[in-house]
Amino acid sequence: MGSGMSLIRILVADEQPVSRYALRRLLEAERDFQVIGEASDALTAATVAREFKPDILLLDLAMTRRKELQAPGGLASYLFPSRIVIMVTEIEKAQIIEAFELRAHGIVLKTSAPRAWCTSIRSVIASNYCIDGQSVAVLVEAFHDFLIQGDGQFPRTTA
Repeated sequence: MGSGMSLIRILVADEQPVSRYALRRLLEAERDFQVIGEASDALTAATVAREFKPDILLLDLAMTRRKELQAPGGLASYLFPSRIVIMVTEIEKAQIIEAFELRAHGIVLKTSAPRAWCTSIRSVIASNYCIDGQSVAVLVEAFHDFLIQGDGQFPRTTA
């Protein structure tokens, strides 16, 4: 790696050992990425995040539904200034909303090509928002403005 270029420190949090292994191999093939730890549950992720302070947390969305994630002293309390990239099996409206409520900067499909993973991480480090490697900064800013200005509830349509 060239001088002056700092490593992007990444924590991988996924319940599946094979997923963590594959992600580690994929990410460590990049010269500017360093996987600093792995976690199979939210409590371990909180411990590792507190100790090693990653730049990026790759977090399986399924893990965010665990009670220990929201508990005092849980994962959420140790993430700042880490940026979150949520991993999902499908990208649907509800998952996008859930990810943004968690203050995630990125969402990536678990089935995406390696380039989308790397692009997403680099984009998030550069303070952008992305969904599967594509920038969505304008959409996210509008969403945040809507929540701040309104009552935080999405308008419902009636059939």
